[in-house]
Amino acid sequence: MVFPSRRFLALAACFGLSLSVALYGKALEPKQRLASASLKQAMMGALLFLDDQQVRQRQGSGDPRFDACSGDGCRPTLPGTGTSLPLPLPFVKNRAGEWANFIHIFPSVLGAADKQQDSLIEIQDSNLFMTAGISYPLYLFDESELSGQQPQTVTAMRILSLASLEGYKHEDRYSFWPKLPGSTSKADRVGPLNIPMALGEGMTLMKKLHIKPQNPNPIAQEWMEDVSDRQINPYGLDALANIPGDADDTALALSVGALGERLDHRPFHQDGSPFERMLSFRDQGRTLEDARDTWKGKNSGGFLTWLKDENLPREERFRSPSSGVIPLGVNNVDCIVNANVLLSFGLQGRTDEPAVLEASELMLRAVERRAWPTCGLYYPQRMMFPYVFTRAFRDGHVQNAATQKAAEQLLFDLLAEQDDTARRWPKQAGAFSGGTDPSFDLATALGVTALLNIGPEIPARLNVSERYQEAIQKGIDYLLAHAEDPRIRFDSTFNTNYDQAHFPLPWDKSKSWQAGVFFSASNWNLAQWRSQAYSTAIVLEALGKYMLAYDRVVENFVEGRRIHVLQYARNAKKAAEDFSIRVND
Repeated sequence: MVFPSRRFLALAACFGLSLSVALYGKALEPKQRLASASLKQAMMGALLFLDDQQVRQRQGSGDPRFDACSGDGCRPTLPGTGTSLPLPLPFVKNRAGEWANFIHIFPSVLGAADKQQDSLIEIQDSNLFMTAGISYPLYLFDESELSGQQPQTVTAMRILSLASLEGYKHEDRYSFWPKLPGSTSKADRVGPLNIPMALGEGMTLMKKLHIKPQNPNPIAQEWMEDVSDRQINPYGLDALANIPGDADDTALALSVGALGERLDHRPFHQDGSPFERMLSFRDQGRTLEDARDTWKGKNSGGFLTWLKDENLPREERFRSPSSGVIPLGVNNVDCIVNANVLLSFGLQGRTDEPAVLEASELMLRAVERRAWPTCGLYYPQRMMFPYVFTRAFRDGHVQNAATQKAAEQLLFDLLAEQDDTARRWPKQAGAFSGGTDPSFDLATALGVTALLNIGPEIPARLNVSERYQEAIQKGIDYLLAHAEDPRIRFDSTFNTNYDQAHFPLPWDKSKSWQAGVFFSASNWNLAQWRSQAYSTAIVLEALGKYMLAYDRVVENFVEGRRIHVLQYARNAKKAAEDFSIRVND
């Protein structure tokens, strides 16, 4: 099957050609997918890119996007260019096993329209969410049948990332950021590796740029005054980023850990205490409310974001840096956080927990009240909720009356979203819109994966199977047509250790997709996170689940339906001939 290239798409646009559904191919049967050159090239290319980009010791590179900074030092990159500066600077740090992602500071103020709001201030970050999110799709692949002497590179990537996740554990919970020594005090705290809090008065800058909290309640206003009062907050600006352990990152670490235990037989050294911690912080009998949570109602039973008591007296909110500081002083109920928690309980086989059933009702409420595009308080990416909810539904097997009904309604919402995107942006037919995220690649990958996760039974029951299949194929075709072809950088990448030829050659390429917004600060205009590796990983998940025929069968990869790799290719182009895979029934 031949797909339109970017050059063709641009040429067609110049001549005013309609890029409608007719441009796209007919839905492929599962056996055709296994033989598709375009699919194999995209999948192999994405795997090459993720291996080439994972942070590890790469002697002599000195680039913090790839080289572990514990080695020969790292150089910062010029914002928006990807070009590293020539001198080593010690404050650029990263962690082995992760992939580069960047915080864009004040993107709505400092961003350029032609860069799709890439901020002039771009800072590399290390966080649990990004590492867990990128490693999740890697578990679609089984390397036990590799031929010859090819190393199990995808398994090695998974093991390295899983070890990285352990560094975010604090007692019985996990945090978004790693533990660090104090910057504005001597107390240990968590925070971003590459933002020295002592160098700037962040609150003053926020006021100058007219950045106001999206949580307009008295406690939030009080909190913003107290954070700069040394009598109330003796730890200074460290408190701005010293967030507590949270249900979101705890759930993601538990989910990836469960996959590692089940599919790679790697012990994750975990007991049930993180689950009990999440169960003890729920939306029941609370006196405080986040003003953005009106969609959920009172006493929803949902899981709270922050795993710390929100009812501390004013003078105590900043007094225990080891347990973190709840941002703006009020806990909240985030629908995407709850979906991630559902996945973790599902992968543990705890789907009958009363808390799981109440959170499932909350998912239904988010869909029925059309709150899902905005009830992810830390997720400006419009397609994130469909992705995480359907992932819990399918891979976590959280399937009950509430989630079934929510998935049915969400299916119609997704079909309408894709059609609306084509109407608003005719050149992006087949894509999904990211809402606040102005790019399309990540949103499309999330939307297509969500459709695949819903599976064949619901569309059949609702008599929309043909439309469902067409929507998936349009999205897949869009992703294949919008791949970039970055050069492979390192001779250690993937299966090259046993290749006797000089490698990498200038024409040895991988595949990647545009970085989209996948996370944000509580105020979406304050800071947004982007990562080309994250976008590429979610595209890989969409392509992988399409290859596994998630739209035709009811099984999932956790239950054993995986992509078995028989042989890898040395670059994306050769994948059509050399990338050998099979799918077990």
